[in-house]
Amino acid sequence: MKIAMLGFGNIGAGFYEEISSNYRDIEVVRALVRDIKKPRAIDSSKLTSDFNVILNDPSIEAVVDVTAGDASVKFIIEALKASKSVITANKMAVSLAGAEFIDIAIEKGVNFYFEAAVGGGIPVINLFNENVKPHRINKVIGILNGTTNYILTRMTDDGLEFGEALKLAQEKGFAEPDPTFDITGRDSAYKTTILKDLLYDYKCGAEDIYCQGIDKITKADLAYAQSIGCRIKLVGYIINSVSGLDIGVRPVFLSAGHPLAQVSNEFNAIYIEGSPIGEIMLYGRGAGAKPTTASLVADLLRLKRGEANVFNRAYGHSELKKHSMPEDLKSQRNYFRFTVLDVPGVISKITTIFEKYNISISSMKQDISSANEPANVIFTTHESKCSKIPRMIEEIKKNKFVISEPVWYKMGI
Repeated sequence: MKIAMLGFGNIGAGFYEEISSNYRDIEVVRALVRDIKKPRAIDSSKLTSDFNVILNDPSIEAVVDVTAGDASVKFIIEALKASKSVITANKMAVSLAGAEFIDIAIEKGVNFYFEAAVGGGIPVINLFNENVKPHRINKVIGILNGTTNYILTRMTDDGLEFGEALKLAQEKGFAEPDPTFDITGRDSAYKTTILKDLLYDYKCGAEDIYCQGIDKITKADLAYAQSIGCRIKLVGYIINSVSGLDIGVRPVFLSAGHPLAQVSNEFNAIYIEGSPIGEIMLYGRGAGAKPTTASLVADLLRLKRGEANVFNRAYGHSELKKHSMPEDLKSQRNYFRFTVLDVPGVISKITTIFEKYNISISSMKQDISSANEPANVIFTTHESKCSKIPRMIEEIKKNKFVISEPVWYKMGI
């Protein structure tokens, strides 16, 4: 079997080494790169910067995409239209155009697989599409980004500040030189919408869902979480109720007894509740070249077995037509941290505004500080309407004693 690759970065190099070392009946004959003169761990004669070389080679049966970003959407479409099967690890491309890819694949009698797009080495995509989908799924909660989970683990367990933990993640190879896509939650948002598309007939993209990253989390937040028997995790979630779907990505206080609370370092996990399936959790490494390579190879071997579009025909054919849960129906328990100047009247002014918006306070904690020095004031609340909270925070921010952006996190899920 002859294949081509799109890209040859860290993941591409790992995939090529695995194939060339262990699968003698599969040959990578071409790799599309921007700079064919750059030294790479592949015979330079196989490199090309012209995608037409791959499209016009009838011996190439499949294209394996190991690029990032939306540029590969065009390449994937062209490869499928040229009757070449495609396997991708690109979560952005799948989130943006997965249904279109599948339709073209079915039309051309080829396959489109994307196991590596979510969960690293966890076999989640095929499981969701063919096994989980028939069940009545009420809840999917996932730690979907190994970089952010590693950072939060090191902050919690080692007492590091965010910047220190990020630097360590970069040194270990778990974070990119520019980590913005990971730490802002965007990576998890694309993965969450992919899982949504596997389960429900509801059209929304990563840019349409609530998304909050981890870059504002401090040791104070993590210490408070531990003091009440919780850990903070960045999760993507899909909550299915009679009122609609609640989909988003955000840091959440999880009880220490929750299965996801003990998922540490670069590991990913996906927790599922449904009927009659009950509660299940998938767990595995989510960051690094090896887990992604494992999923890419699994899809390639699946393709090699010739399973005749079983996966493609299952995708996107859910009878569960859903709509978004209206904002005024969403409610949750909340954690707030306000960094303020320690001057008279601060607490009373903040609590008055909470009362104005009918947000019921459950607890309050203030740092010990000197007069007129910055202090953290932490509030937790009972179940409250989410739609009121942004307006409440904006009103509190207008007070001159608030000296930095307030922090708001969800408690429980």
